Order: sequence, then structure tokens, then C-alpha cells
Amino acid sequence: MPLWLIYKIQDLMNSDYNYIFLPVMTSTNDYLKNLFRDKPDIPEFTFVSTGFQTGGRGQRGNTWESQPGKNLMFSLLLLPSELRANKSFVISKIISISIVNVLSRYSSGFSIKWPNDIYWKDKKICGILIENYVTQEYIDSSIIGIGINVNQIKFISSAPNPVSLIQITEHDKNTEDLFHEVAGEIKNCYNQYISGNYDTLDSIYTSLLYRGKGFYLYESQGRKFKAEITTVTPDGFIVLCEKDGNISRYAFKEVSFII
Repeated sequence: MPLWLIYKIQDLMNSDYNYIFLPVMTSTNDYLKNLFRDKPDIPEFTFVSTGFQTGGRGQRGNTWESQPGKNLMFSLLLLPSELRANKSFVISKIISISIVNVLSRYSSGFSIKWPNDIYWKDKKICGILIENYVTQEYIDSSIIGIGINVNQIKFISSAPNPVSLIQITEHDKNTEDLFHEVAGEIKNCYNQYISGNYDTLDSIYTSLLYRGKGFYLYESQGRKFKAEITTVTPDGFIVLCEKDGNISRYAFKEVSFII
């Protein structure tokens, strides 16, 4: 039996965060969600990582392809109890900025494809799935799933444009080392901006946007058009300005990039 199929739990405690690793599981988001339900006193910055997911999920029910042991797949728990629900996109900005910051240590060309996919040039290296739970007007808890292509060379799914860190740098990377880099960066960025320093956060996010400057092709409801990004609103809508001056805002899945 391959090592990655051995069911084993490692709980590593340090001063920064809790880290739980299982070689194989259905979904890190589902595992962490159930853990938090059964043990609501687990602390913020609890991370769950795995070497292989049998049912990894992406946005809107998409699946995430990953060869066993080749990539980085983990989820984390945040408890932003003072963050209003209408400001929830702050979490998406913090997570995506943190990942770009880490990947940019290894190569240039990384960006955030709205709302929070991480791209290298015109290819996707990372997907993020955020599940927020709201009590009244505030976010009670947030579970964030992250998948980063690290050492996988061949992709066989129908995903149109995947890329991995090894394909970019031509060097493999220890996935556990990369996890700790990303986890540390997320915590630092979260602590820096969650208190309300949103102007700086918005500026950084905007500067890192994929195709953030210039006119590019988009499609919405079957209509293709050229537009440039004007802004991303605090609640996560993208605002596009077409060449004729027409300005429209779109929610996720209402408009798509043509790549």
C-alpha cells in the first residue's frame, strides 16, 4: 500500500498556528468544517492539510485535479467575528495577496484573476474556495480551502490552462516547506489588514489583478466585448468599462475572461 494511503494524523503545535496533516481525505474543507462543528473551541488559524483529496472541490462545484503527494492542498479556519458580512471580500483579498507574495519569491509573472484564482501569465496555478458562515450581520467563521499546483508535471483533466511551480521554475519544491511559508504569510497579512486597514489592502489587490490594465476580451450572457477593469467593489463585484464608455458591474460567474 502506498505511503500516502496510510491513515495517520499528525498534530503539530507551535506559537503561530495549529497544523493537522492526514495523508488522504475526502476534502480538507469538509474535514475542517466537521471538526469545528464537533469542537467549536478549536482556535483560529487551525490548518488541515493532506497529500491527496478524493473529493476536492473548487468554486461552484468544480473539481480540483491533483496527483497524490505532488501538490499543496489545505484549509484553514478564520474567526473574523468583527467583520461585517458585506465586507467579506476582504478575506478573499487577504488570502490571494498572501499566496501571490509567497509564489513571487520563486518567479515573476503571478497575478490574481478576479475574484481569487492565482495565475502565472495566462495559466492557473492556484484555486481558492471560501465558505463564510454569518451570524446576523457579522461573519462568525470562515473556512478557506486552497490548492496550489507544486510538483505535478502532467495534467489530464479538462481544465484548460493549469500550470505548476515545477513547470515554471524547473525545480521541485518541498510541499511542507511551501505550506509553512504560505501559512505564515496568510497569518501576517490577516493580522495586518483585518483590523480595518482596507485602503492599503485594496490598493495592493488592485495592483496584482490579472489583466488589471488595458482592454481585454470578456463574455457575458453570450455577448463578447472588450473592456478594462475599473475597480473591484468592496463586496467583490468587478466593474468593467467598455471602449464606448459603457460601465457595468458583474458578480462572480456573470462575466468571464476570454483567454
